[in-house]
Order: sequence, then C-alpha cells, then structure tokens
Amino acid sequence: MSRTDSRILIALLGSALFVAGAVRVWAATPNGSATARPHHIQTVFIILMENHNWTGDGTLDIKGNPQAPYINNTLLPIASHAESYYNPPNLHPSLPNYLWLEAGTNFGILNDGLPSQNSQNTTQHLVTFLKNAGFSWKAYEENINGTDCPLVNEGPVDPNGSQLYAPKHDPFVYFDDVTSNQNPNSAYCIAQVRPYTELAADLQNNTVARYNFITLICAMTCTIAVLAGISRMEILGFRRTYRRFSIRLHIRRAERCSSPGTKRMRVMVPLA
Repeated sequence: MSRTDSRILIALLGSALFVAGAVRVWAATPNGSATARPHHIQTVFIILMENHNWTGDGTLDIKGNPQAPYINNTLLPIASHAESYYNPPNLHPSLPNYLWLEAGTNFGILNDGLPSQNSQNTTQHLVTFLKNAGFSWKAYEENINGTDCPLVNEGPVDPNGSQLYAPKHDPFVYFDDVTSNQNPNSAYCIAQVRPYTELAADLQNNTVARYNFITLICAMTCTIAVLAGISRMEILGFRRTYRRFSIRLHIRRAERCSSPGTKRMRVMVPLA
C-alpha cells in the first residue's frame, strides 16, 4: 500500500467511525425501502496490548488461554473480532507500528527514536482529521505527569533502569500539529494527552472523548499483564459501562516478533 493510499485509508477510517455517530444511517426494510436511523456508536476506545499473538505461540496464545478469561469468555461471545489481521510485514520495533495506527504509514521510520528525531509536520493523520471534523479525542498514557507534553521518557524507573513512560508508545507526540512543534509546554498537547489515572473519573462522569487511545505499561512490556487481558479495564468500569461504548481491543506483537506479517487480533465490542 502506498503512503497516499494509507493516508486515504486513515481519513476514511476516521470518517466511518465517527461521522456515523452524528449522521443518520440508512437501513433496508423488509419491503425493500430504506429508512434512516441514528447510529448508536458514539464513543470508541482503542486499548493497545503488545507482545503476544492471537495464535501461533502455543501456550502463549491469547485465543483460548485460561489466563485471559475476560477476553475469551466475556468479550468474545458478545463481540465481533477479526482473526485474519496482520501487522505490516517486517515493521519493528514499536514506534513504526504505532505510527501506522495513527497515520497509515511509518514515514520510513524503523526505530524507537524520540520525537526530537522522528517528528512529522504532516496534518494527514487521524486525530487531526477528527478534530477538524468536530470530534473530540484523548490519549490516556500511564506514568506521565500531565503537566507537560510528554516528548521524552518520564515516570518511575523499572528494574532495568528504564523510565516507564516512553513516547514510542504514544504516537500523537510525533506530530508537530499536536505538540505545537515539539513544545513541552504545548497547551493543546497537554489537554489531549492525559495521565491514565484520569480515565476512571472520566468514565464515572461520562466525560470521555469520542475517540480514546489507551496505552498501559502492561501493554508495553508485561506479558503476564497482557495475558490477564482486560482486568484492569474492568476495575476502571469498562465492564459496567461497555454497553454504552464501542471498545476496540487491539492485540499486537512488536518487540518479540521476528517474522513478517505476524498475526494479531482486533475485538469490537458493540453497543447492546
């Protein structure tokens, strides 16, 4: 797929997902005529989980794994999911995959460099399309402080000596129109890229944006947490409130993958 085609695809994705919540959807009636009705999906969450395949890893598979009971036993029976969904071949490590999710291309980037190395001045990416169409968006990132635009590693240090927040898992901070040209004091960036700790209150108060992108530390590095699946989301209230939302669980494998076209899985939890 060419870069132009990819950008068109992202534009269409944004339009299809979110304009549907504001316009009327045409549906066929038994007599063959068409009637208009409002689309029920108003809010979308993307939850990133890394480092395990849907299938192909034996006992490490997500599919049917008893260590992922909520994904397998609660979400899948009520959801649509895609089992023939693959990452772009030979696209490693993390950052190129996250850029694909936001812009439909990795811009030729094949490393995990900071925005100071890999920032892009294009406005042709999903959240800007949404903003320009009048739809709200927000990213919830674990271990950021919420007082600056997180352009560098920050947060607590793990046993390996690495800070727990890394921009490579936060694609939005690689776009100059989001960060006001890599400005750590960018008011727009600070308002849109928020600490994960704020998600619980936003869910409780029903103040989440129309499009929400969630990156947890477990999604970045912890295989056990990934297998445990959505349990942390349950604690925050997704299990109570998912019927009001469309939840897209995006399982992807990055650092551990060496083969092209690694199999991933998407789950769409519909409004009941």
